[in-house]
Amino acid sequence: MAKRIVRVRQHPATEFANQSEVNEADAPALGSASGREEGRSEDEPLSDFEAEVLDHEAGAQPLSEITGGPQGGTPDEDKDGLNEVERALRDAAEAPVGQREVGK
Repeated sequence: MAKRIVRVRQHPATEFANQSEVNEADAPALGSASGREEGRSEDEPLSDFEAEVLDHEAGAQPLSEITGGPQGGTPDEDKDGLNEVERALRDAAEAPVGQREVGK
């Protein structure tokens, strides 16, 4: 059998996207991958837009407050939609039967 020569293509070392701007030893100590601070500094004043956004509170109302009320039915139903007989049946089904003796 003839020998096969396997050649591995290597990328040339350049100063482009395949090299990091940050020393690998310093990378864990940095706040971001680029080594730059994100956001504004503490002593930098807010822009007009940021100040206006922080000045307004959200005026939204959860949908559950709108749709979570009683849903039709008759006046004798409770908040679960059960009438008097259905409520008694449910309570009887959920009531404990008795105490169990453990270990006997």
